[in-house]
Amino acid sequence: MPLPKPVAGLVVRYDYLWHREQEGGRVEASKSRPACIVLADEAGQVIYVAITHRPPAPDRAALELPADEKRRLGLDDQRSWVMLDEINIDQWAQGLEPVPGRPNEFAYGRISYPFLRRIIDGVDGHRTKLRRVRR
Repeated sequence: MPLPKPVAGLVVRYDYLWHREQEGGRVEASKSRPACIVLADEAGQVIYVAITHRPPAPDRAALELPADEKRRLGLDDQRSWVMLDEINIDQWAQGLEPVPGRPNEFAYGRISYPFLRRIIDGVDGHRTKLRRVRR
């Protein structure tokens, strides 16, 4: 199966490198996870935000991923958050991994436009304090 086109709102399986991991000297992520594309340009550069089960610390910015979004994407039923104050910037298809249980697919699906708008606005609102990891 060919790779999907990188578009805003697409949720993929990606080896997201946390800023704290990079600060600690890591160059590879400790594990892959769902990540949402918030921007993809013509040159193939993509900006991802992480989706995590770990509740955000009080000093972090995140949106809880609604249960209906999770169901539509085929994610588990545990609570999850989209981190808004940290991004990974990478070339498209670098670090992608197959979705668990779907060995030929790299995307879970797309987040609804209204929720994507909230994610983009949240990331934009934190741009001056944004933790960036360039890969």
